[in-house]
Amino acid sequence: MSTMPDKDFPIVAIGASAGGLNSIQCFLNVLPKDLGFAIVFLQHLSHKHGNLLPGLLRSGRPSIDIKEITDGMEVLPGRLYLCPPGVELRIEKGVLHTAPLSGGHFHLPIDEFFISLAEDAGERAIAVIFSGAGTDGARGIHEIKNAGGTVFVQAPATAEFPGMPLAAIDTGKADGVLSPEEIAAEILKLHGAASISTEGVITGEDFETFYRLIIEKTGYRFNYYKQNVINRRIRRRMYLRGVLSVKDYMEMVAENDAEAGALAADFMIGVTSFFRDRLAWKALNLGVIRKLAAEENDFPVRVWTPACATGEEAYSIAMMLHNEFELAGRKREIQVFATDVNDRALDKAREGKYPGSIAADVPPDFMKRYFTCSEDGLSVIIGKEIRERVVVAKQDLLTDPPFSRLDLIICRNLLIYLEPLAQEKCITLFHYALKEGGYLFLGNAESVGRSSSLFRSLAHKKCRVYQKIEATTSARLPLPVPFASERAVPLPTRASITEQQSVTGAIQESLLEEYAPAAVAINQYYDIIYHNGPTNRYLRQPRGAPTQNLLELLSENLRSRVRGAIYRTTREAKPVSIRASIPGDDEKKIQVTLRISRLKGDLSLIVFHEKGGISEQEAAAMEAADVDVNAIRQLESELSATRTDLQSHIEQLKSLNEELQSSNEELQAANEELETSREELQSLNEELITVNSQLQGKIEEQDETNNDLNNFLASTNIPTVFLDHRLRVKRFTPAMSRLLKLIPSDVGRPIADMSQEAVGPDLIADAQTVLDNLVPVKNEILLKDVWYVRTALPYRTSDNRIEGVIITYSDVTEIKLAEERTRHLAEASRKLAAVLRDSNDAIMVHDFEGNITVWNHGAERLFGWTETEALKMKIRDTIPAEKLSEALAYLETLYLGEPVSPFETKRLTKDGRVLDIWQTATVLADDTGKPVAIATTERDITERKRAAEEISRAREEWERTFANVPDMIAILDNNHTIMRVNESMARRLGRKPEECVGMKCYEAVHGTTAPPDFCPHSRTIKDGREHVQEIHEEHLGMDLLVTTTPMFDEQGKLIASVHVAHDITERKKAEEELRARYEELTRFNNAAVGRELRMIELKKEINELCARAGLPLRYALDFEDEQ
Repeated sequence: MSTMPDKDFPIVAIGASAGGLNSIQCFLNVLPKDLGFAIVFLQHLSHKHGNLLPGLLRSGRPSIDIKEITDGMEVLPGRLYLCPPGVELRIEKGVLHTAPLSGGHFHLPIDEFFISLAEDAGERAIAVIFSGAGTDGARGIHEIKNAGGTVFVQAPATAEFPGMPLAAIDTGKADGVLSPEEIAAEILKLHGAASISTEGVITGEDFETFYRLIIEKTGYRFNYYKQNVINRRIRRRMYLRGVLSVKDYMEMVAENDAEAGALAADFMIGVTSFFRDRLAWKALNLGVIRKLAAEENDFPVRVWTPACATGEEAYSIAMMLHNEFELAGRKREIQVFATDVNDRALDKAREGKYPGSIAADVPPDFMKRYFTCSEDGLSVIIGKEIRERVVVAKQDLLTDPPFSRLDLIICRNLLIYLEPLAQEKCITLFHYALKEGGYLFLGNAESVGRSSSLFRSLAHKKCRVYQKIEATTSARLPLPVPFASERAVPLPTRASITEQQSVTGAIQESLLEEYAPAAVAINQYYDIIYHNGPTNRYLRQPRGAPTQNLLELLSENLRSRVRGAIYRTTREAKPVSIRASIPGDDEKKIQVTLRISRLKGDLSLIVFHEKGGISEQEAAAMEAADVDVNAIRQLESELSATRTDLQSHIEQLKSLNEELQSSNEELQAANEELETSREELQSLNEELITVNSQLQGKIEEQDETNNDLNNFLASTNIPTVFLDHRLRVKRFTPAMSRLLKLIPSDVGRPIADMSQEAVGPDLIADAQTVLDNLVPVKNEILLKDVWYVRTALPYRTSDNRIEGVIITYSDVTEIKLAEERTRHLAEASRKLAAVLRDSNDAIMVHDFEGNITVWNHGAERLFGWTETEALKMKIRDTIPAEKLSEALAYLETLYLGEPVSPFETKRLTKDGRVLDIWQTATVLADDTGKPVAIATTERDITERKRAAEEISRAREEWERTFANVPDMIAILDNNHTIMRVNESMARRLGRKPEECVGMKCYEAVHGTTAPPDFCPHSRTIKDGREHVQEIHEEHLGMDLLVTTTPMFDEQGKLIASVHVAHDITERKKAEEELRARYEELTRFNNAAVGRELRMIELKKEINELCARAGLPLRYALDFEDEQ
């Protein structure tokens, strides 16, 4: 199982220039709020311009935590870090470091940060290239990819400026070329896949299967790579493709040629750049190049750079050699052999075209001298004088024959990826290929290992420069390393390598000495590059300077024949044999057959087969049969003359060429100056485009703000006018337009021209005070029965300058009314407090634990305890024992929020008396609505209760009297409806009292459908006075004395009357009898005056009858009469 470490989160580095703002906004729109990785955004921007980017991004994505980078800031997941303008940014151990840009050279901040991120984060690094002109970032993504990271590039069709994306795509290092939104989605997918464990362990058999598939699909062999390197690359491709199982990915590679090619490309080691690691190259220059330049010979300097990738190191050494040789005044030929197995990389090396960002790696003088700018201005091309000195060829280091007699081999950062056996083989091969005293330049993490007997170190241990030590045994070409699929047994351990090589070398040497014929290998210039066997029998050094040219070493009779045979071999692509005779040891001729065959590339092999001695005649016949020697000599003489003449012309052409080169250099210097100016202008243009993009975003943001402000001003009901420093109208709200009747043409009009009644008093003075003192001024004014608070404020610009005055009119009429109401309420509260304080009722507050917290004067008077005493008491101390349970239940009801009506209860006083009280209670709650206390108002109703009891007794007595009085009593409303009757009346009517209620009195009493004319109730209703009347009621058969007494409500309105009907039937009869006797006595009195005494007696009897009947006496008798 393999997982990405939880604690190591990915770091996404985004590089952009012109047009990058839109790209990053589109990118961020896809990301969720919670990120599992960090983002660092770098954009070309001069420190002379303000940085608007943080504000623009925060307004677009407020949910993302955006940080402006400061020196020493730690990188944490879930944050977006923005690089400030005018600084160089690096990362080390997860901490960001900034430094001011140094002058004097072209800056590529994106490349610099990518390189530091590759070193710090390795496989956790994700590089993204967005829109921009130029090539910044192209060099940095090399390092990201080589460190095992991931590279995404914005599709040029979606970029406003495709220069940077195109330069990044040209490197061949992009894992995806997508839109910004798609890149964000891929990063989220990649981050999600990295958090999921992949299944299965890659076994040795799996490795062999992958090797076989790659060979079948691409032709490349990786069997000699370290398996942990192969494992990491396979896992990385699995993460990118979202495949969890090794078996599933193996099937994908088998079925998908493109994926097989992508996997092979990941296996390839492409770590290269111009003058990579300058300290090491400086050591090489001092310890090797200058020594070569100081050597006193004219032989070509031969350099080999195996695994050259795209050729940067090959061109670097070519430039360095050319420069040092010129400084030393040497004109030695320079031959640099750049080889690799990657066809695509070799094509780029042959093209010699690189992004302009290499200016950060190449010394400025080399940049001006050896490079020219491409037509599109985005790339640079290596000059012809250097490119012609570099031979680019395909070669597998471990399987193909090496070059020989080399002065220098540069093989940096390849050995660290190879298995130990392959490393040892490479070191031995390098030793074989180097001439005596030749040099080897390795990577900083590499060494010659156990082959220290073959090389000695020339530089500091961190700069791996070695010199060849001649071996004690003759140098032999090492055999190729067997591939994993060809091995019958496991690779030998390091301890057995030396012993095995020793045995192998001894066997090879013995076999070669015993059986191998003499042979030489030559290049296209007929220079011998390899000897095998006793070639001295056939080759002789001429007099003068030594030479390695085959034609000069051969005898004259063989030169033209061998040259012709080599030509035929090259043309016909098949071996050619020629016969010749050479002098033997005993001055006899020896027959020799020379077999010439073509080797790989431009090399040829000449093998000498000796056939034994022959006679002079046989030798002469053989030579005569082959060619006419004299003719050949004549032709050679003519050829020599032709060469001399040709050489003269060549010298003249060289002189002319030097003049042309001088002119060309002048033109090139002028072109370089123009190029420098163009780059500066391009850089300035990118910065201006970036600033313009940010300003455009700021303008859009400002437009949005203006729209918001206009809508706010249009919707607000606060009249507002903006005045300039001369107190002229600049702007006003619609509400102000309605208040002051302003129109658009009033803009620019002095506010002083408006009437004081319209704007309010002292406006000019207030505005001038604000301008002078820079402090707000507020006044309450009354305009057209409306109260306003007029506020004058200073108008401040963004740079804190005062450019005028803002006048606002806030309608405070409601506030004034509220203040008036508040004043009244405060007065009422003071009165209420006085009432509560001085109330005769007892007002108390206690909490739900029974503690008394408020005790007014009324409570002191009623219960006898002072306030000080009461505040130390419990409410239960005022409750009689028999009422305690009732009080607790009452408290519980109040606490539960249930309504409780005022009720009657009892209380104890300080002197032990028990009072009847009427209690009203209210629950007091805190701000959360929780009940915290109870306020009660208690009134002493002891006397009132006693009076009520007396009233109740009196009422009961009245009710008994009402029910039992013999007179008929009824209460009638204004409509003659009976409201109540007593028992006497109901009985006389033959009904029950409740049956009479609701009947009309004239129906019940008189038996009529309307009140009779003599109805006393009608007269009472009419005049509201009491009436007494005697009536004879035939319906009841009795005489009645009726009294109607009016009843009034509290407003004095007549609402009813009380009827009392006294039965005077007997009295009427007695009166009739008295009247009859009176009449009779009157007759007697009239008839007989003398009968006066009798009359007196009669009067006395009448008076007695009247007295018995309860009537007033009829006659008043004087004393004499009584006598």
